[in-house]
Amino acid sequence: MSVLARLISLTAAMALLLLCFAGTSHSGRIVGGGQVFAVTPADGCAATPISFGQTINGTLSTSDCPLDDGSFYDVYSFGATAGTQVSVLMQASFDTFLVLNNPDGSFLALDDDGGGGTNSRIPPGSGLLTLPTTGTYTIWANSFDPGVTGAYSLTLNGSVPVPRTLTVASLNPNSGVSITVTPNDNNGANNGTTQFTRTYNQNVTVTLTAPGSVAGGNVFQEWRRDGSSFASTVTTSVTMNADHTMTAVYGPPITHTLTITSLNPTSGVSVTVSPNDNSGFGNGTTQFTRTYNHNTQVTLNANGNIDPLEYYAFAAAVPVHLTHMTVE
Repeated sequence: MSVLARLISLTAAMALLLLCFAGTSHSGRIVGGGQVFAVTPADGCAATPISFGQTINGTLSTSDCPLDDGSFYDVYSFGATAGTQVSVLMQASFDTFLVLNNPDGSFLALDDDGGGGTNSRIPPGSGLLTLPTTGTYTIWANSFDPGVTGAYSLTLNGSVPVPRTLTVASLNPNSGVSITVTPNDNNGANNGTTQFTRTYNQNVTVTLTAPGSVAGGNVFQEWRRDGSSFASTVTTSVTMNADHTMTAVYGPPITHTLTITSLNPTSGVSVTVSPNDNSGFGNGTTQFTRTYNHNTQVTLNANGNIDPLEYYAFAAAVPVHLTHMTVE
């Protein structure tokens, strides 16, 4: 049987299995790839619960759920939260085949011989598969070849994610700051107003965005993680490898002095300045000063053919960010 045919067969079986769960008995057909596949679920379609760390000894028989290729399968179910890591192993003397389905019934993973020899394992070989959503997952224990019956063992192992608490706080002010949070936490919560908490699974990366300024005139200074400086931008990301407290720190604007001078002549040169500084002053005649907030971009134009224009920025030896300075 081709891989396409098996996938079509499994898809049909899933649709009819849902009817079987509802207490009805139906048969049907699905057309795909130029072929018609018939599926007639038997009375044994009900799912058997399986727990993490449990091994169930089962038997494929002619009374189990059939696929159109003539093979039989048993259904198992387990509940899990998003981020849970699992492995499923099916062992038998015959060639096994495993299917793991999402809570919405779509296929999450398939395997034939990933468990060594003709045994099946999800994921193949080793390691764990991370489940994408919270809900009830189903496992189909199947044979690769048609008409096969016999004993098998099915083992489900899993690692439940460790919940981590993110506390989002603010300083100056200590409350009332609206913070944007992505993604949603384990309870579906996201944005909030300081102080608040969100719960995430281990190692989830969370992005936080704070406003640039708050009531009272204070401006954003930095993010602190667990009391230590972490980021100077309003948007930052933190990996939840432990419980963390992220604090948005605000304070009065940081200002710097821009001193504008000229050489040959040393004074009397008219210079246009844009934008106006914090006191509303713009253009001036050398030598003069203007005061700006940190990281303000300032454009200067010296009138006439005075060359060169020598400028000193931020008299406190702090480099000015004059990314648009123009000298003519």
